[in-house]
Amino acid sequence: MKKQFVKVRGRELPVCEHSACEHHRIWDLPTCAVHLSQAEREGLQGRVIAALRGGGGNLKGVVLTGTDLRGIDLSEADLAGTLLDHCDLRGCRFVDADLSGACLGWARLDHADLTRTDINGAVFSEARLPGVKLLAYSLVVCVINK
Repeated sequence: MKKQFVKVRGRELPVCEHSACEHHRIWDLPTCAVHLSQAEREGLQGRVIAALRGGGGNLKGVVLTGTDLRGIDLSEADLAGTLLDHCDLRGCRFVDADLSGACLGWARLDHADLTRTDINGAVFSEARLPGVKLLAYSLVVCVINK
């Protein structure tokens, strides 16, 4: 019998509805990033942008693992605790955003702008960081493994 939930970084997340897949779902979609339909994949960037505009920039704790968010302006967004591991975030702007406690393991952050971004407790294990702009007042407990 297939599990209904999987534990990821201390959180219980619903499992992908795709046959025997046991990966966690993305945001409020029924599947994981691997099993997203082309329409869901294409609409995800628009949904993130709409949430930032309409919801005051709060995507706190949202599961976006493995999604393509290239080039989005996430400035001033509340992304604390968000799962962004394996995401394509090349060229994104995170100016004055809150990434505290976020997971960005194996994410592609080539040429992203992290100016004044709160990265306290964020995890960057195996993340690609060439050309990242990081100007901060202070760093407190930031894990960057490479």
